[in-house]
Amino acid sequence: MAERAGPNVYSIAAHRGFADALVAGLIPRYAEADLGLARLTLLLPSRRAERIVTEAFVRLSGGGLLLPRMAVVGDLDLDETLGPLLDPLGAGSAVPPAADPVRRWLRLAELLRAELGKDAPKAPGMLRLAFETARTMDRLAIEGIELGDLLQERVAGIVGDLAKHWQDSTRSFARVQAHWLAELAARGEVDPPVRRNLLGGRKRLRPSQ
Repeated sequence: MAERAGPNVYSIAAHRGFADALVAGLIPRYAEADLGLARLTLLLPSRRAERIVTEAFVRLSGGGLLLPRMAVVGDLDLDETLGPLLDPLGAGSAVPPAADPVRRWLRLAELLRAELGKDAPKAPGMLRLAFETARTMDRLAIEGIELGDLLQERVAGIVGDLAKHWQDSTRSFARVQAHWLAELAARGEVDPPVRRNLLGGRKRLRPSQ
């Protein structure tokens, strides 16, 4: 029986710039496919390191590309950033699998473009909007707020940046979320925070009456 391969460990020489060396090693290894880099998750020590690594990707990419997920160690939202990587080993098959975060991100961008029509921003702005929409959906899932609750103004304080545009954007957001949840149900998947709630046996929280 062949031994199971262990993790590969690499080092960066002390005289080399860490960010440029890291990115120079990652791009040729993972960027051959369209979503190669986007499927990676980088754990970084600070927001400053995240910014420096992002700038290194911009310098060395030679063109547009989808960046890997970057999580700051110690961030309060670290578990949400890492997503399904935090699922416990040997999780029961009774719990539906989590949707791939990159697939969700790109699909939400398509749904938002269809929803906004001529008012939709260009590709970079659309991807940013899809990212923020996904984060909002995750926060609602963590708080135990269902789709129908979105139409009630008492939820506005939970959805952060959407609150100031509450009256104008809530129904649009709800339509996009409903479409996405229907697609998830058809594939037998759930969003990562929902899966982690199910794995942890957390009770569903409701907003105060």
